[in-house]
Amino acid sequence: NPDLSIISADAIGLTQPGDTLYASFTLKNVGNLDIISPFDVRLVVNGEDTITEQVTGALKVGDTLHYTFSQPYIVPATTSDQPFYLLDIAALMGCDANADNDSIQVIGNVDIVDNGILSITNPVSGKCSKGGEEIAVEVRLFNNGTVDGTDSLVLTAVIDSAGTAFQTIVEKVAPMFAGENRNHVFTHKYSVPRLSVNGTQETYKVVVYLAASEGDIDKSNDTASVESCVEGGVGIAEAAAD
Repeated sequence: NPDLSIISADAIGLTQPGDTLYASFTLKNVGNLDIISPFDVRLVVNGEDTITEQVTGALKVGDTLHYTFSQPYIVPATTSDQPFYLLDIAALMGCDANADNDSIQVIGNVDIVDNGILSITNPVSGKCSKGGEEIAVEVRLFNNGTVDGTDSLVLTAVIDSAGTAFQTIVEKVAPMFAGENRNHVFTHKYSVPRLSVNGTQETYKVVVYLAASEGDIDKSNDTASVESCVEGGVGIAEAAAD
């Protein structure tokens, strides 16, 4: 009886989402009859994108065939929680004596770039400070990706007073290793805006932006903010007049 078997698939190295690749695998005729009729081979990427091609030419008993799909597939988008994708390769021959050896699954690993801001640890939300007090912004950063960073990170802290950028501070941070968490204290401090009028308590906001790294898969974690409050001091109009 004819019996096609997929005995191996070529390994896939680390890739990036969007890369164009060609899947390859090795077939063997493990039956006792030569295979002379054309048959189809199929590639399914992550259970969705499907490529089907026809293999022609005889495959004698005991012969092997290393086959590369002529159509490429695109490496799908992945997440830091699942930095890989699955390829399912199958040989489709109707008269095959043993269907159990007609397929193989390959795992493709993907390089994930994902730097982000976990939180702002200083100033503390809801904690009041005197107008004019000097405060250093402190943030908790993380590299949630699978690759070490190579370029410096750029952080921008904006002190927002009544919807207006009261002060802006930009600093560079050394690259982070994959999986690393790190505290960063801004070298330059900001002055707490003088917003309190007639003894009432007012608030202001600190927003920190992390410039997205090339290939960053999740830009939603590149921004953090905290609302703090001011006690004492003079009104902002008076402060501007000083």
